[in-house]
Amino acid sequence: MTGLAAHLFVSPATVKTHITNAFAEIGARNRADAVRYGYRHGLADPTAE
Repeated sequence: MTGLAAHLFVSPATVKTHITNAFAEIGARNRADAVRYGYRHGLADPTAE
């Protein structure tokens, strides 16, 4: 998260807050749940590299 935070010029806590809020919005408990949500809703392609 620190690399992403630095890239976006925000604090790691801000990144964590946004990730937590996004997970809550889609009902994900972790990143794997979020990826599954993306696959099910056509937001990510499971065959892409």
